[in-house]
Amino acid sequence: MHLVKPDGDIIMAQSADSVNYYTMLRVTSRVSRAYCIAHSINYICYYGIIRGFHPWQACYNRIYMLANLIELGFEGWYVHLDADAWVQDATYDLRSYFEGLPDTSFVFTPGGEGGVWDVNDGVFFANCAHPDTREVVRSWKDRAMAISAEELRDASEWYQVHCDQRLLHEILQRDDHKLCSAIRYEDPRFFNGPGPGTRFIRQVLRAAYDSPEKRWDQIELGAERALASHAASTDEAIGTFCALARALNLPIPLEREAIRDIMTDSSSLRTFLRKHLAQ
Repeated sequence: MHLVKPDGDIIMAQSADSVNYYTMLRVTSRVSRAYCIAHSINYICYYGIIRGFHPWQACYNRIYMLANLIELGFEGWYVHLDADAWVQDATYDLRSYFEGLPDTSFVFTPGGEGGVWDVNDGVFFANCAHPDTREVVRSWKDRAMAISAEELRDASEWYQVHCDQRLLHEILQRDDHKLCSAIRYEDPRFFNGPGPGTRFIRQVLRAAYDSPEKRWDQIELGAERALASHAASTDEAIGTFCALARALNLPIPLEREAIRDIMTDSSSLRTFLRKHLAQ
């Protein structure tokens, strides 16, 4: 959350609770951050629950983060990615894409029910200068705040009270869908798609896998492969080595210099692994 209006014309944001989705966001946020640095985009990453008590209630964070920016006078584009989403195409020119959408309020992919109001807010773009965006976000925040603290405390599971997307759908359905008139609907193959062929932003949804483990493996592998294409900083030798050592039950040297020597190149790492795996 900001206390002053941030500079820049685009803000990309992700958030997650610090229990269930913390590890997932740690992985995907590295990709988002690398993309934002390369394209001079402001990046926000928030861990925790802004208003609520249970991990799932971090879903409301997107509402409060977006409302905060609009209330501060931000008039650029806000790009939201759930913790299970990452930028697949490191070269995509998002700024040029937005330049062609001056009269658009939001960009969503369609949901499964077919109505103009039925949108997926797991990944979406919001034009904070558009009056419809401001009206939607104001109503979205009001509806979220209308859920009392007692109701939130009692709602330990999804759908015991309305989630963020359900609240958004209610707003878009009112007044004969008036607030849908300036929405742009994109194909999931552009963003929100689960497969490696997704053009810009890939998202691996819960519904796509029959177990959380399979889903997590796909997210971790996909995000790490995407990070390799982002030409991000590779100054993570110590963390990478320690993760590998824990996985293989190998000794971790006491001195950082020793680890950096091991990770100098592939030959040094192979020598270390051969020595200790043979024991």
